[in-house]
Amino acid sequence: MGFAFWPKSSDFDSESYPEPTGAGSDTNTMSNFWWNESEEKHKMHWVSWEKICKSKTQGGLGFRDIGHFNQALLAKQAWRLLDVPTSLLARVFKARYYPQKPFLDATTGYRPSYAWRSIIFGKELLEKGLMKAIGNGQSTSVWIDKWLFDGVPRSPMNKESLMDISLKVSSLITIHGEWNSPLLNELFPPCDVNHIRSFPPVTSMEDRHIWAYTKDGQYSVKSGNWLLTHAASRLETTTEALQALNKIKDRIWLLKTAPKIQMFLWRSLSGALAVADSLSLPVHGFTESIADNMLYVFNLMKNMTVPANIRDALPWLLWGSESGNRQASYIEKSWLKPAWGGLKCNVHASWIKDSVHCGGAWLLRNHMGYVVLHARDAFLPMVNRVAAELFCILWCLRSLHSVRIHSCEIWSDCNAAVQALNHPQQWPKYRSLLIKIDQVIRVMRDVKFMISSPKANTLARDIVCSVTREGRFNSYLASGGPAWLQDRLEEERRHG
Repeated sequence: MGFAFWPKSSDFDSESYPEPTGAGSDTNTMSNFWWNESEEKHKMHWVSWEKICKSKTQGGLGFRDIGHFNQALLAKQAWRLLDVPTSLLARVFKARYYPQKPFLDATTGYRPSYAWRSIIFGKELLEKGLMKAIGNGQSTSVWIDKWLFDGVPRSPMNKESLMDISLKVSSLITIHGEWNSPLLNELFPPCDVNHIRSFPPVTSMEDRHIWAYTKDGQYSVKSGNWLLTHAASRLETTTEALQALNKIKDRIWLLKTAPKIQMFLWRSLSGALAVADSLSLPVHGFTESIADNMLYVFNLMKNMTVPANIRDALPWLLWGSESGNRQASYIEKSWLKPAWGGLKCNVHASWIKDSVHCGGAWLLRNHMGYVVLHARDAFLPMVNRVAAELFCILWCLRSLHSVRIHSCEIWSDCNAAVQALNHPQQWPKYRSLLIKIDQVIRVMRDVKFMISSPKANTLARDIVCSVTREGRFNSYLASGGPAWLQDRLEEERRHG
């Protein structure tokens, strides 16, 4: 459970609200702890706290800004009131502060408590990232509400010069519960039509709010803090020289070495070492010769003008780099046969952003490793990889059911899609696709969803890439495996 600072206020004046209690003092405390050797011995703060709080890709250390993190925590409480309106706490606050209106329309009100003022502060962040997930479309305005997402939540763009401001999304749904494609193409540009089609409506359910900046649609403190930090960074201007330096700093954290070595390198590049001037580089720079570079490092380790702690760090850097090279040679496990009498289906969706199509393929094999069936198809473009994978799994299940296969394991290398299938209540963003998949599963006997490594799913990937890379849009379902993959199929069968 997270904790948040209630806003500082000596009275009920609303102007004293926005600053979280202790945010400034806590920032100073954390900065002193980071730079000072002890409470009695203070040292110079070489890098400003604002720069340290930047992400590692922006040259910082990724520390949390206390003010931003506090608001992100408070937004979590606001999300609970919105997402679970039947909870006891939500009903108490509703009776006191917004009895005749929805939570998102609630205001501070008259003589609010500290807790309510803090929740309103969190609601300000929550509103920046909310969007509508379409059910029956009756409560969502086409042109006013935000129900599309392409980096930021927004309403769709209009192709016409005039618009019906009262138009509801339900007007875009046919009596059969599907999108009215001719009407969509008439009102919206192609890019928005693709976004809309990626999430089919669910006429049996009402529209609901979801959080746009997580895969599952549930608000998280991490994503809320990211949104505040990202919004602040967009207002800053960065020179080309600083961008180049930040790229070098970002590579530090990819080194397979001790954390203190990484911190030493970051401080060197950030100008946070009092001895930085004594640490010189070769006159002509490092070369491609490992021996020459190693000789320079050895000579540097013997240089008594370099402080001892830096000389001691150099062998750690060499050892860490070599250890990282050994770890990189690890080979991932390959495809394995299912249990005796079982069937294993590897499925994969090939999705490319801004592409005019995406593809899907699946490969069904028995307990001896022989291919029973395989299929390939091209789909309309989807909004993201998870939506494409879920749609591909839906197509796969329908195909298996049509050939009277009612029990199998479905293996996908899209971790998010498998998590959504195993925990659908935690992924409201994709509920329309998840409901359709569940309807197919109910008429089958036994279906399990498992996570596959990309290496173990290579053959399904290769089949579907013929759609997105080679433009083979004809769909088919065939017995056995593709002729051009027979050698690799046999190899996996023998070693599986």
